[in-house]
Amino acid sequence: MSYAIPYLIFLLLLAVLALSYDRLDEKLRERMWMPCSFLLILFLGLRGYIGDDWTGYHVMFEYVKPNDFHFNVFASHSFRFEPGIAILAYVCRRIAGGDGYLFFQFIVTLIQVILLMRFLKRYSSNFPLGVIIFLMMSGLIMMINLMRNTIAILIFLNGLHYIEERRPLPYFLVCFAALMFHLSAFIYFPLYFFLHRPINRWVYLTLFIIGNLIVLFRVPVLSVGATIVAQLIGGKLAVMVKSYLEDQHMAALSFNISIGSLERLGTGLIIFYYWDKIKAIRPANVMFINALVIFFTFYFFFSEVREVGKRLADLFVFGYWIIWPDLFECFKQRSLKIAFGVFLTIYCILKVIGTVGYPNTKYENILTGYTYYHQRLHQHQEDTKVVTKAQQGDGQ
Repeated sequence: MSYAIPYLIFLLLLAVLALSYDRLDEKLRERMWMPCSFLLILFLGLRGYIGDDWTGYHVMFEYVKPNDFHFNVFASHSFRFEPGIAILAYVCRRIAGGDGYLFFQFIVTLIQVILLMRFLKRYSSNFPLGVIIFLMMSGLIMMINLMRNTIAILIFLNGLHYIEERRPLPYFLVCFAALMFHLSAFIYFPLYFFLHRPINRWVYLTLFIIGNLIVLFRVPVLSVGATIVAQLIGGKLAVMVKSYLEDQHMAALSFNISIGSLERLGTGLIIFYYWDKIKAIRPANVMFINALVIFFTFYFFFSEVREVGKRLADLFVFGYWIIWPDLFECFKQRSLKIAFGVFLTIYCILKVIGTVGYPNTKYENILTGYTYYHQRLHQHQEDTKVVTKAQQGDGQ
């Protein structure tokens, strides 16, 4: 838990801004992006070697060449990254030199923060609270580990208004820009045709109940569907699917009932209850409700293999970043607002501890001193062994 303390202090500073937000006049509210941006850049932009994925990004930064600027991510000699991040890394290395990885990491964070601020300024009802929910609901680990995936998601989110305005060309250009940083962005292209369309709340409730039953009774949706397709195609695919589904490690990664499961159950039911009020806050909330519908669908229907379901669901986790702050406007009783605020506080603490409460995420900042690359790489390898043994001991 001690590893999570710096992150909790950081979120506490943002919480102070969020609590003061409603007491400020309109001009000060409009400028609230400035202290939020400063804190994000100071804390995350100037971080040292934190998390896990920096080991792979560092290799890419050291060896990327112009002939690696392509979409065939499986052809690069030492890494598998899309052209957008490869070009950015190459330019940063030309500016800062071969030892300039932390400069590259800072530039990536700066881009992420600019994109996040533009998105929240357009849609969030409480700017600092939106930043907190972003960090709490996947954003923190995304910025630390999934750097290129995060840029792709945030680029897409800055093109959401083109769906509202029914402007297909700029929307697809934005999606292509997102694709330059992560191939998973291909899933955003078809959203233009339906994300803005309201769905019936009872259809939503039916899907939500079915999804929860799938998790509760461990219905093998993924394995049945994959097996049928593999058998129809036959050959090597059938053998690979069979081997994958019989992997005991993957079986151990299926979803279980947890605090997160209870949160999703509660969130889903609250959205159903306040369906019309949420949509009345802003027309764009139809898109964010639909995003959460897709989020729940991936989480529930792919629950048989947790990592697959989570990775797909996280592409639509942005619905939380807008809908949760809006719920404060839906609650008319002060007691409900307080209760929801207490829940968010407790859940945020638990999420942060569960996300960064490990040796690999020990916080370091270049302004206060950090461990250099080769020493940190050795520590990281040892920390990974400790965490792996602990997880095995817990049966995870």
